[in-house]
Amino acid sequence: SKIDNLPTKIRKKQEELDNVADLNQLIGGEPDVNLESGELKVILKQKTEVGNDITFLCEFEDFYEDELIVVAPANSIAVDSKMKAKVSLSYNGQRINVFCEGIVEEKEELSEHKETLIIKIEKIDNSLYEDFIKLYQERQGSINDFMEMAKGY
Repeated sequence: SKIDNLPTKIRKKQEELDNVADLNQLIGGEPDVNLESGELKVILKQKTEVGNDITFLCEFEDFYEDELIVVAPANSIAVDSKMKAKVSLSYNGQRINVFCEGIVEEKEELSEHKETLIIKIEKIDNSLYEDFIKLYQERQGSINDFMEMAKGY
């Protein structure tokens, strides 16, 4: 009897769905999530023995007040090298650039072409760093909101 009624129930449900003019009405309105991905860049600069600057565009991994972690081209920068760094975040109409200086404290091979660098920060503008962290947390919050919405939570 339940199986016999199944085609009728399916047809009625389909009619209900067909009568919904807008998908947002069905799921409860427009999603309130910032979909901007932003841009996060790290540029490292090293001075050679003869005084020339070498610049590396690196992938951001993590950033603390006393440590910057990036992914750089393999064998490009030696441990104990002095570095200047610019960590740049553009998100939600804002751009924050944090300039810092430090020493490459540790390296870890990721692949044949990439390695992780841990840079011990010796000089940083703390107020710019705090502004960066606030904007970065806002961006990460939006990413988390999107992931929850996509999972259906």
